[in-house]
Amino acid sequence: YVYCSNGPTSRIDPNGQKDYIYTSSTDYYVENDAVSRTHADIVRKKDHFYVVDQDSLNHTFLEGKRLPAKKYIKIKSGQSFVLADEEFTFYYEAI
Repeated sequence: YVYCSNGPTSRIDPNGQKDYIYTSSTDYYVENDAVSRTHADIVRKKDHFYVVDQDSLNHTFLEGKRLPAKKYIKIKSGQSFVLADEEFTFYYEAI
């Protein structure tokens, strides 16, 4: 799940066959002009999840730290991340 502090919860499919299980451009729309359409992705590689900033103008932050663009940064269940000024929390539950 991805929970937005100012909006709905978005369910993602961590058991799917896609490498990119969550992208801001295709799976979740944020009504906030500061968040770009292709702002960041959440990616599954084997048993781990990563957040990847897609060289966004207003940046992506994980636990308060700005992420470098195009780098895979491990994210754990319960961690918060921010796209521009919109806060989210990532949750993973094994099925």
